[in-house]
Amino acid sequence: MRISHYHISGIDIYVGDFDGACPDTLSPSQKEEVATMASDKRRRERTVVYALINHAAVDNPERYDAIAGMPLCHFANGAPYFNSPDGQESEIGISVSHCHSGACIAVSRPAKHFGIDIEDQSPKLERVKSKYIGDSEAIFIGAERLLPAWTIKEAVYKAAGIAGLSLRDGIIISKIAEVAADFSLEATVAINAGAPASGATIGHTGTALRCHIRRDASRCIALAVSDGQERITKNS
Repeated sequence: MRISHYHISGIDIYVGDFDGACPDTLSPSQKEEVATMASDKRRRERTVVYALINHAAVDNPERYDAIAGMPLCHFANGAPYFNSPDGQESEIGISVSHCHSGACIAVSRPAKHFGIDIEDQSPKLERVKSKYIGDSEAIFIGAERLLPAWTIKEAVYKAAGIAGLSLRDGIIISKIAEVAADFSLEATVAINAGAPASGATIGHTGTALRCHIRRDASRCIALAVSDGQERITKNS
C-alpha cells in the first residue's frame, strides 16, 4: 500500500489507497475488531485506517509508538479516540476519513482540535450543493470548488464536535485562496452555532478555523484546525 505523509504544525496526515492494504500488518486486537464489522466495505476501510495508524507508530515512534497495534474507541457521536494503557483517554488525538479510493488519518501529540476529510470527485456534489453551500458562499464557490468546499465542511464538522451542526448555515466559508504548497488551497471558516452541545471540543458563534486543502486529480483532502498560521511540509 502506497502511503503519503504530510505534517502541518504538529499534526501528521497519513494517506493510503485501498490497493495493497494487507491485514497481516494489523495487531490481533485490531484484526478482532475488523472481523466484527458487518460489511466488506467497512472491513476494508478499517483495515487501511489501522495500517496507517501502525505506520505512523513506526514512522515517528517518539510521538506515536504508544498507538502501535491499538484499536480505536469511539465517543457517542462516532468520533474516534485512543485509550491509554490505564484506560483513560490518550493524549494522542486522531481524526479519520475514507472515500471510495482510499483513507486517511490525522494524528497529533498532544491532542489538538482538528478534523480531517477525504472525498472523491462525484456528480452528486453538484446535485446536493444547496444542502451545504449557502448564498454568501455561492458567490465565490463555483463548480470547480464544490469538492474542496464539501471536504472543508466535513472536516470542520469533525473539528467542532457539535451535534447537528448545519453544513450549510452552521459552517461558513469566507475565503478560499491558492497557496504555494503541497496543500494548495487554504480556507478561512467560521462556526455559526449557538451554545455548544455538551461535550463539544470547540464551537460557539464566531469560532474561526483555518483549513488546508490538497486537491488531486480525482479527490480532495481537507484538514481543519482551530489554531491557524500552520506551515505545511510533505515528508514522503
